[in-house]
Amino acid sequence: MSYLKHSEVVSSIPSKFETAKSSGALFFYPSTRSKAPERGLNFEITVCPALQKKPVLPEPTSEQNDKPDPFAPPYVPDLYVGDLKDELDGDEYVILVPQQIQRHLGTFLNGHQRQVIHLLASSCVTSMVDFKSQNGPLTPPDLTQTYLLIRASHKSQTPLFAFYNCGVDSGASQPHKHVQFIPTTREDADDEDEEEDTRPPVEAYVQGLKIEDDTKAFSLPLPYAHFVQKLHLPKTTVSGTKPLSPQSLEELSARLTSAFLTLLDEAVQSLRLHPTTTTTTTTTTQASISYNLILTSEHMHLVPRIREKTLEEDGAYSLHPLSVNSLGFAGMVLAKSEDEARAIKERGVVALLGQVGVLNSVEKIDAPESA
Repeated sequence: MSYLKHSEVVSSIPSKFETAKSSGALFFYPSTRSKAPERGLNFEITVCPALQKKPVLPEPTSEQNDKPDPFAPPYVPDLYVGDLKDELDGDEYVILVPQQIQRHLGTFLNGHQRQVIHLLASSCVTSMVDFKSQNGPLTPPDLTQTYLLIRASHKSQTPLFAFYNCGVDSGASQPHKHVQFIPTTREDADDEDEEEDTRPPVEAYVQGLKIEDDTKAFSLPLPYAHFVQKLHLPKTTVSGTKPLSPQSLEELSARLTSAFLTLLDEAVQSLRLHPTTTTTTTTTTQASISYNLILTSEHMHLVPRIREKTLEEDGAYSLHPLSVNSLGFAGMVLAKSEDEARAIKERGVVALLGQVGVLNSVEKIDAPESA
């Protein structure tokens, strides 16, 4: 099997996207986007009416009781980009273009770990052997490969950030472990929005905060817990043009893993301080919690979750509770109608996110102040 370089993955996406769109393998839904500034964070609300029309699937037969796994082979040729291999641990990943895309949210990739079993040839790996649960944490190779794709994207015209929805309450749409990437530039951006459009809203917000000691993890000054760790990586690691040496890869892996474990510890502590019906002080561990992880070239964000959907408050937002995933905490909220978007703005995006997040208790870390 041949493996792509990270730069080759990024450079091949535009043509792969157009091919998938032309062939009908990719469903491209039009949408509109508006701003919703709140507490200094410039939230975006994308309205995609097509999401109201869910396809009617046939009832599963006795021979097919399981839900199809879109991240298991055989892959749709027009959605398949290629494979990556971690140089340090040998873990393999497949890169796919997603089947459904909203226009202003742009293109993103689904990369799931193959986790090749050494007793089998890679061409013989089945979906059963291949499967890794979305309830499991990211491993050092997962984090490293994710960051290397972000690094490669910054050399192109489409910088990416990544997110991972972990656990039953995270808003994950598939049980198969996968990391998603999304470009931060928008085709509708104008010159005035150029700087903002190169960062997800929450990253722009973080970079505008005054932080006393950015070598430590900190919590954003918001009602819900949102933990951040600045990565402090060497410039050549963040934006260098040459492939990283084995030593640099090991240092990158160690730094990402350390940041992840630090943030995960903070998330566990926050859930133990505020247990819910699904989490208790005795059962809350790193392996059992739900959270959203967001990774940019400079920061790692982690948001603990207590529920997937908003509370039912007499149809406060819509006829049905809203499901929230990592993109909501990145500052990018998705609505199915203009009425739903209007209700979100009226009640506040922060209030919406607070319903599915954990109450913010800043006891062990320093809370930054707005600049």
